[in-house]
Amino acid sequence: MNTMDGSTNVWMALAPGLAILGILLLALAVFLIRQPKFEQKASRKTGSVLLPQVLIRYAYWLSESFVAPLDRLGLRPNHVTAFSVVLSTAAAGLIATGHLMSAAWVLFAAMACDLIDGLLARSLDMQSSVGAFFDSFCDRISEGVVFAGLAYYGRENLLFFLSLWGLVASYMISYARGRGEGLGVDCKVGLMQRPERLLVLFFTLLLAPLIAAFGPGGVSQMQVVLTGIGLLAALSTITAGQRALWIMRALSQTDPAAPDNAGRPSGSSSMAEASS
Repeated sequence: MNTMDGSTNVWMALAPGLAILGILLLALAVFLIRQPKFEQKASRKTGSVLLPQVLIRYAYWLSESFVAPLDRLGLRPNHVTAFSVVLSTAAAGLIATGHLMSAAWVLFAAMACDLIDGLLARSLDMQSSVGAFFDSFCDRISEGVVFAGLAYYGRENLLFFLSLWGLVASYMISYARGRGEGLGVDCKVGLMQRPERLLVLFFTLLLAPLIAAFGPGGVSQMQVVLTGIGLLAALSTITAGQRALWIMRALSQTDPAAPDNAGRPSGSSSMAEASS
């Protein structure tokens, strides 16, 4: 009886999340069969190994249905952006207290807001540099609080350090792109862009309780989270390094003062030859 009661409790705890997952999978099947067109073009044109183009189109298709209702309610893009921070903070709290599947779906809602605010801005012709800055600023806050929640959840083991590593690597990816754009170089190379990082976080949180409950015996939630966050941190570090090297190469082609392979400013040898 105790075993049956335990299984029933597990199913009851996981049922809401599994129901949401089922609805999304059903919607994905409808999308793949009907191949509907949506009015606005996706701002991201290319997919990746972790986030195929078909999933990007599916996400935009789902998100677009929220634009008109939000407009009728009088909500504006910055409202949606700010709400994504609220949701991310709530997800962080759920992670910190070990409610991982609930945290996954709250994080999913925050991810949806990241799409909806841009769609709403384009629909209302409200795109602006102020909005772009506010969006990026809120993205950094959201990412920070989620990793803080992970660090607290794993405060007594390796997850604490993996969370800090993942946070620093994620910020370096964002910094490399932002600094590169400030110097006139647009850099989006690397596997772990922000959507991919959020996707890895989402599936880590979603699968951890499922694998612990129904997977191989002896695998705990914490072990699954350690694996997912460790993978995220490692791949994010590689992406940060890729971006740094890519931007430095791009800048060296346009900056006459950039050092050559011998460590000298480019053009120094030709200047020396001219003076000799």
